[in-house]
Amino acid sequence: MPESTDSDVRRKVMAAALALFCEQTWEGTRVPEIAERAGVSVGTIYRYFPSKEALGSAVFADAKAALTARTLTDEVRRAEPREALRGIWEGCCASRPSSPTPSRSWSTSSTRAS
Repeated sequence: MPESTDSDVRRKVMAAALALFCEQTWEGTRVPEIAERAGVSVGTIYRYFPSKEALGSAVFADAKAALTARTLTDEVRRAEPREALRGIWEGCCASRPSSPTPSRSWSTSSTRAS
């Protein structure tokens, strides 16, 4: 069985962190839980990220870059403002997780005063 590369391990840690942040929120997730989900030791996480905050920032930056790549297509960049906004909105909606149990971090429900 081939050994994991540094980028593979980093990617596994970030994927585990993102999943747990979505399931439990960032504040509700502990580093040992991330390590368990990723199949690595806690020390391995700190080898790649000096703190939970650094890991959270990396996960956010990665998710933001992926969302930007999916939403700011060439078609959107060439469109008139109204159509560009529609394309961005559709890209954002298409990027929502398809999990049957929506996470608190993706919740779009709101309450209205009567």
